[in-house]
Amino acid sequence: MLRHATWVIVVAAAFVALLVPAPANASTWTWGTFDGPAAGVGERVIRVNVRVEEGLELDADTIAATVSEILGDERGWIASEGVTFHVVADDNPDLLVSVASPATTDAACLPLNTVGRLSCRSGDQLNLNVDRWLQGPDVYHASYDDNLDEYRRYLVNHEVGHFLGKGHVQPTNCSSDLRAPVMMQQTFGLNGCAINGWPSLDNTTAPPPALAAHAGPIAAAVRAELRLSPGPWRLTGNPLRR
Repeated sequence: MLRHATWVIVVAAAFVALLVPAPANASTWTWGTFDGPAAGVGERVIRVNVRVEEGLELDADTIAATVSEILGDERGWIASEGVTFHVVADDNPDLLVSVASPATTDAACLPLNTVGRLSCRSGDQLNLNVDRWLQGPDVYHASYDDNLDEYRRYLVNHEVGHFLGKGHVQPTNCSSDLRAPVMMQQTFGLNGCAINGWPSLDNTTAPPPALAAHAGPIAAAVRAELRLSPGPWRLTGNPLRR
């Protein structure tokens, strides 16, 4: 009788295992080994690392260097939040930036619905959809005019803003002369505002488009190395805006 009961338990467990989907962390990753300079004068030090899902053919250290440059810029959160960011080679950071496939990003962002297109912050992890990293927001609009560097600044700073406790904002006085707030959902459109990836420049006067810099120090080499051809989208529908 005991042997029969044991077999029932084993069979039931196997059946449940088939029904339960694999957890989001079943993906395999390449972790960044980049160790950048600490940036900021705040007493709160936030240690950051970057990992990339295997199979994406992206270099984790190149992305980590880009993230370090963004977080260390004095136009970013270090200017207003009294924090110091340090991108380190550590698999137990305070903040983990994961660049992943649409499917893995969707799983990591649950219960938020990122519909294979969007990114999110979940706890102490930023889940960046690889398509947004490589293609910018043009799945929704072309307002960034192929300025991929500035969109990446927005993407990182927007999700780090959530990590720092910031919520979304929706300005009512948008115009092409004013930069959009970083915590505005710029991926969905700018409502007439100018592009902006830096929190300290929220709502400041923007230069005319012809004078705007479309290439920063991370532009040409990183874009040539990382950009992939766009592919078809997996899902349609109204996403939970992020």
